[in-house]
Amino acid sequence: TTGSGPVNPGSNPGPPAISTRSGVHHFGVPLSLVLRHFNNSLSVHYLNFLIYYMTAWFYILRLQSGNLYIGATKNLEKSYEEHDAGTAGRTTTLDPPVSLAYSEDLESFFKARQREAQVKRWARAKKEAIVAGDLDKLRALSKSRKNKTLSCKGSLNA
Repeated sequence: TTGSGPVNPGSNPGPPAISTRSGVHHFGVPLSLVLRHFNNSLSVHYLNFLIYYMTAWFYILRLQSGNLYIGATKNLEKSYEEHDAGTAGRTTTLDPPVSLAYSEDLESFFKARQREAQVKRWARAKKEAIVAGDLDKLRALSKSRKNKTLSCKGSLNA
């Protein structure tokens, strides 16, 4: 558990430790930063467990056809490899990815799925804006949609 004291490694070993390279966690989070966040009160083994189960990704793939594929995963590298190999699902089997166009790391898989659902509802122009990193265009597209919604509501009440 995440109590205030240190975790006794012998009491509940949990899952196998996730390997680290040069003090950097598999997901790119420096372990020193995580330890500082938890005031050095948790074992590295337990921190690996927490990071693995809490970290998730929302991603957008550019497909050969030019279409965008939107997804969420706990392991971005593995998911991309599966899409690339054609084993992740029907869409990317028929229309393989050419690149990882965009990704966001989020605090939980639940949040990644929420973001996936949100972006899937967006128009293509808005999706392309986030892929391009054009936040001004993204904001403008969001405002224009809000204005259209308001004008529609206004016309219904008239």
